[in-house]
Amino acid sequence: MTIAHWLANGFATMLCFDPTRGIDVGTKRQIYTLLRRLADDGAAILFFSSELTEFPLVCDRVLTLFGGTITAELPGAAADEASLLRAMHGLGESEATG
Repeated sequence: MTIAHWLANGFATMLCFDPTRGIDVGTKRQIYTLLRRLADDGAAILFFSSELTEFPLVCDRVLTLFGGTITAELPGAAADEASLLRAMHGLGESEATG
């Protein structure tokens, strides 16, 4: 109900914390499409997910944290699972490959 109210009345920023957790695949796609459209229309969407595969689908930019510090900033399209895992654990590209 709250989300419908925000969508109907407008908002500048939305915080989404695991918005697709426990939801079927078809509904997840609808949520991705909605969030992408809202962002394209100028809304700021802060997106947290425990599913790493979601970031390239939804985000323009991804920031990762390690030990309370931002460790990386990636373009959404480049935020694949391997890149995110390296960044989240504070590993640079050279450290990850040996």
